[in-house]
Amino acid sequence: MKRTTAALAAILLLSSTALLQACNSKASESKGAAPTEQASKSNAPETSKASAPEPSKKPAAAPNPLPSYMPENSTLLSKTNSVYRVKFDSAALNKEVRFNIYLPPNYDTAQTYPTLYLLHPLIGSENSVLSATGISASADKLIADGKVNPLIIVAPLLENSYGLNVTDEMAKSCSACTVGNYEDYLTKDLIGFVDGHFSTVKEKSGRYIGGFSAGGWAALYNAFTHPDLFSKVGGHSPYLPLDEWKEIYTTPELKKQRDPLLLAATADIKDLSVYLDSGEQDQYQGYISTEKLNGILQNKKVKSEYHHFPGGHNQEYWDSQSDNLLTFYAGK
Repeated sequence: MKRTTAALAAILLLSSTALLQACNSKASESKGAAPTEQASKSNAPETSKASAPEPSKKPAAAPNPLPSYMPENSTLLSKTNSVYRVKFDSAALNKEVRFNIYLPPNYDTAQTYPTLYLLHPLIGSENSVLSATGISASADKLIADGKVNPLIIVAPLLENSYGLNVTDEMAKSCSACTVGNYEDYLTKDLIGFVDGHFSTVKEKSGRYIGGFSAGGWAALYNAFTHPDLFSKVGGHSPYLPLDEWKEIYTTPELKKQRDPLLLAATADIKDLSVYLDSGEQDQYQGYISTEKLNGILQNKKVKSEYHHFPGGHNQEYWDSQSDNLLTFYAGK
């Protein structure tokens, strides 16, 4: 009997202890810090939304590669008008040079195209001659309308060289001139590079040169001294001083070799076609010397034409003449 009573007491003691521990455990949970949102999520079962894969992202579109016919170091400047900037190393200048080039719509390497080299004014660059607007837009329209033949237009950067081979000695009298063999660059390196990388007519019958202001002087000078290279030349508001020009005509002999007004009378340019124009409000009164040059050419029986239009000596006037000059160079 004593053993049974002792056993029962032990059972009751154990039961009381277990009950007390259970109560303390619940009390501890109710007084402790609540689980964080992160802990709740980590303990909770993953939902179907959390386990679903993220939607796939479309890869970024790769930039349009240049056409295969474009040389290295080319940059697209205008998709609308197919104007590119091209860089290459010039042997004549011993440095990297650049030019802008316009390719006609539907340019095809299986065909050949005439090439027009257009030279910028003294305060200008290849971009002031050939960009996404102006003459490139006019060329697209005239070609689409069937008024001119498709052609390539090249606008080189000639800096302040007047398209001459400028020596250190010459620079002493022309402080604004850029030293370098720019005439050799234009007539040898540039033409050679363009003919070697694009579908050009490689004979002079398909090669023309023109320019604006000082670039017009440079175009006339280079066409008159290299008649084997060009069949057409345009002087658009050409700078043709009738008086002394000590920066360029430093000696009487150099004046004979460089002045288009004198070269027109002495050079063998019977196969050259010449287009001259000037604005009526030209502040340099270029219409006087330009008309005089036209008279010299016509007396020599050189095919030439002179036009006098409203306008000044500025980009606005030159842009207004885009259709006229393109019709001269490539008209049907």
